[in-house]
Amino acid sequence: MSPARILVSGSGVAGLTVARLLAARGWPVDCVPLCRTHGPIVVIGQPTADLLLELWQADETLFGGAHCLQGRVIHWEGGPSPAHSPAPAMAMPVGLLRERLVERSVAAGVRIVASEIDPMDYGWVVRAGGRDAASEGAIAFGRRRGIVASAKLTPLARFDRTVMESVPGGWLFLIPLGLGRGVVQAVLSGTVEPDADLPMLLEHSQVISPLIEDVADDSASFAARPRLAATLCTSCSIAVGDAAMTLDPMSGNGIGNGLRSAILAAAVIEAAGRETTAEACVDHYGQRLRNAMRAHVRTCVDIYARAAHAFDWQGEIDAMNEALDRLPSGPDVLPFRLDNGRLHRVPQQGWV
Repeated sequence: MSPARILVSGSGVAGLTVARLLAARGWPVDCVPLCRTHGPIVVIGQPTADLLLELWQADETLFGGAHCLQGRVIHWEGGPSPAHSPAPAMAMPVGLLRERLVERSVAAGVRIVASEIDPMDYGWVVRAGGRDAASEGAIAFGRRRGIVASAKLTPLARFDRTVMESVPGGWLFLIPLGLGRGVVQAVLSGTVEPDADLPMLLEHSQVISPLIEDVADDSASFAARPRLAATLCTSCSIAVGDAAMTLDPMSGNGIGNGLRSAILAAAVIEAAGRETTAEACVDHYGQRLRNAMRAHVRTCVDIYARAAHAFDWQGEIDAMNEALDRLPSGPDVLPFRLDNGRLHRVPQQGWV
């Protein structure tokens, strides 16, 4: 029997990766690009870059024009001087990465279709609409929000290092882009007023503020708290990337997380087609993502509790712990293991 046609609703990195993986395995895949802005500047660490190249069977031209970074400076727990560490990475507009992945998707056999199609004509719908695709009843782990703006940097700024700093009321993150340009990101608890809150945090900064000469009048706000969709997977629908779970931006691993969800989603769709009980595949996907979110939020609680200004984050720490209590638990041992991009059943005493 021929595999059912797949609809990918959204053209983010995770959605396109699902489309590419399934098309490479012979599934007919249509993709509906949703209306998007050019998107933010993202920092792609070396492990995530390597995973992208492997999944897409691409070469370094995928990252052409990206700004190379070699390290990071973190001033989080206080002390006389920031911590320096090597961290090979690259910074590039996520919109540019998406455009290149769309081109490669089409070359792999994925069809780009208009938005007027009927989802009922498809065997599976992959929900890949990004952060804006929050489902009703989603679990939010806090209320914090972020601000992002372009910046002109001073000669003191290193062109090859990102900088992160805990300040009273929030935290700051600086991404250099070369030629004296950069992007500054801020995260605060609760609602934000970009025109007022970003300058306020910079006034409290001792590490990042001296590196910024001017902040452009292009600031925008975004939700910065982790969030898990209420419905992750059904017998004919699956959420991936930020549509499934969004991470705190301090993790710096949003794209990596999206790629991992894409690998698992493609494996679940394929396994559901050959398993006598497709429901087990659906449950496996949901439990794997809930486990990942639980580990991520626990890490966030620990990191915010160790911030130099931890008192300012106590409300968020309490909110994260309360949401963790509401996160459904599952079996300690899952019935499948992921091996080379495919799900395989294991004995009950096995490990996934």
